[in-house]
Amino acid sequence: MRAFAVVLLASLSFCPRADAPPRSGEPSSSSTQAAASPRAAGGAAAPRQAGTFQRAPGEPADSFADALGPAPSELTHPVIETDVWKLNGKAVIAFYRHDIMPPERNDPIYEAIGYAFFPVSAGRYRRVLIGEIGHNGGEPQIRSVFFANADRDPEPELVVLAAWHVMHGTVVSGTFYETYVYERPSAPRADRFVYLKDVSERVSGGCECTWTEEKRSRRARFKTAADVRAGLRELGYR
Repeated sequence: MRAFAVVLLASLSFCPRADAPPRSGEPSSSSTQAAASPRAAGGAAAPRQAGTFQRAPGEPADSFADALGPAPSELTHPVIETDVWKLNGKAVIAFYRHDIMPPERNDPIYEAIGYAFFPVSAGRYRRVLIGEIGHNGGEPQIRSVFFANADRDPEPELVVLAAWHVMHGTVVSGTFYETYVYERPSAPRADRFVYLKDVSERVSGGCECTWTEEKRSRRARFKTAADVRAGLRELGYR
């Protein structure tokens, strides 16, 4: 499904620039085992992972996270503060709209990048990369960020629903939906989440589009958090 997404979106007229920075390719294995996220490869755009960050007493989560994304960037989804993982305090989840073009270029290309901030002591946090959601011919919109069980252990996974606008003249128009499921890293010093490729693909919606000349259309099954949760339950995850 992901390979189809790249082929479809790259063929549309909102074409990505040929000189845009390259991204890591998809894993070649179709194994159902967890794989490192193909969009979590770090790269020059990502801020350094080393060190920790102090949060001022009483500081709101969005204010704390706002300055800790890659430069230049801005928050692109409401910041989430959660104790769902039963850590030493609440984790902070933030997604940023990030311009990946060099500073000397005036035509931005935006991707989305997510970070979790894990508490390590009173008011101090360690930053962990969740993943990058690529431009793919158009700017991604983060539609929903939520938690659901998507593997065989009891701890919930982080689920991100992204969408891209599709428009190619009078040929095809609509919205492309993709779901990303991430597992919290278990190693104490791990610097990124684990992307669960197989289950992500099984609850990704694909293109809800109309092909005008061919007089056909397609509806995407997974467009909302409720849709994805229902799909995960059908797969046996509770």
